[in-house]
Amino acid sequence: MMDSDEYKEKVAVLLNDTKTYLKLTDKRLNPTTSVEKDLNKILLNIKNENNGTAPQIGPNLYRKLHCGNSTPASFYGLPKIHKPGRPLRPITSSIGSPTYAVSKYLVSVLSPLKKNTFTVQNSSVFTQQIKQHSISSEEVMVSFDVKSLFTSIPVDLALTITKERLQRDQNLAERTNLSVDNILRLSDFVLNHNYFKYDGDNYKQIFGCAMGSPISPVLADLVMEEIEETAISTFPNPPKWWFRYVDDSHSCIKKDQVDEFHKHLNSINPNIQFTLELENTNGQGLPFLDTITSRRGTEIHVDVYRKPTHTDRYLDFFSCHPLCHKRSVVNTLLKRANNIPSTNKGRREETQRVKAVLRDNNYPMSFIRNCERALTKQPAENNFNGFVVLPYVQGVSEKISRILKQQKVKVAYKPQQTINSLFPRPKERDDSDRQKSGIVYKINCTQCNFVYYGQTERSLKTRIAEHKKAVASFDPNSKVASHVHQFNHNMNFANVKVVGFESNYHERLFLEAWHSTLDPNAGNDHIVLPEAYKGITRA
Repeated sequence: MMDSDEYKEKVAVLLNDTKTYLKLTDKRLNPTTSVEKDLNKILLNIKNENNGTAPQIGPNLYRKLHCGNSTPASFYGLPKIHKPGRPLRPITSSIGSPTYAVSKYLVSVLSPLKKNTFTVQNSSVFTQQIKQHSISSEEVMVSFDVKSLFTSIPVDLALTITKERLQRDQNLAERTNLSVDNILRLSDFVLNHNYFKYDGDNYKQIFGCAMGSPISPVLADLVMEEIEETAISTFPNPPKWWFRYVDDSHSCIKKDQVDEFHKHLNSINPNIQFTLELENTNGQGLPFLDTITSRRGTEIHVDVYRKPTHTDRYLDFFSCHPLCHKRSVVNTLLKRANNIPSTNKGRREETQRVKAVLRDNNYPMSFIRNCERALTKQPAENNFNGFVVLPYVQGVSEKISRILKQQKVKVAYKPQQTINSLFPRPKERDDSDRQKSGIVYKINCTQCNFVYYGQTERSLKTRIAEHKKAVASFDPNSKVASHVHQFNHNMNFANVKVVGFESNYHERLFLEAWHSTLDPNAGNDHIVLPEAYKGITRA
């Protein structure tokens, strides 16, 4: 845990970086509204473009990308507890912000542009590839790590690389109807409108990509690919191997070429700078992901790496979680023990350690052995007709799960409360119900028992304004307006109650119908509940 004063001081240091962030001093200006307006205008222009072919943005995609009732992105910092001084990693959470939907859509368009020449997907893949190499006494293993990758990426460079890749892409039309120009137009808008809120003040990120925006990891990969390809292809004595995961690279190079290559790497772009870490020649090796590589003569040995801050604490067997979650803990650790160590001795020692740690977390040996045996069997085919997520209530959720599995419905469980949920969140939120979206609400009449239940994907504030407008204009299609004018009553718009939250449209309709059916005074229209629920509502 971090003291709140220390946290605020470290956030202030980040936001005082005037090269990266700009504080908006005029509090009367709400950038969210203007960004919404400008982005919707661009989307409408693209939708209305007529070049004699299929529309670049169809009606369904337009509804998906169109923004309304957005909230500002929020800024917070995550402590890097494994580093000295516990510096913060700046995160700009853009969920619900004006550019979020467009940014998410662009990920599906841009992701296939990645070449993945030097990237590794995970530790297991890295282990399999590094085992094929050998190392001589004149060579050394080196790790290069980018300083603050996301906030160091020049937007112009990212867009230039993206444009070049898009123009060479033969399969672009299979993913989108958008032209290259319009893809870049939307990407440019998303990257240059990174506004967020912190401690009541509005800021704009004026350099780099925002960590927390869906598009940022894709563009970071594209830029890193370009930089590493340029550096390796233009160096007289390139590295023997080069593996990269996001901003961290593992390579092998001649000992007398390390400093020269490091300078060369940092010369490719002045904004993107690399730090250097050499292998520890005392047998401790070089960490990369959750592996550590060391040399045994000319061979490369790989073992599981644990950071100094690792505590060996896992989900306790006696905790109130479904058995499948505990089985996943065991399976994950055993699979890692089998996949990462490159020698039989390493695999044996890691498996023994895992079992000892699991016993310390109260896992019975019989349970561990059952999981171990199951891993050797061929997994059963997943012929499921559906998928549901249930809140976990011990003794109840399991019974519901058995019934659903008989109908070939796959079930996952979600804990109702976690330790994390008990602590204050660093991320700022507007917790007022009137600003929340995806809600079911209830409006009472002030002079009789009439109740109106409604649902909206937008904010409650916007929906109540629509009800008031309907009353003022005598809208005959509004149940609220009809009641007010038929009986000359008033609705209690000042004390509207939120009775449920649900982002899924169909589930929100169900919640609206459920509350309406339970309340005999409800006067709103709603969907008809399935027959199976009628006995429950009568009870």
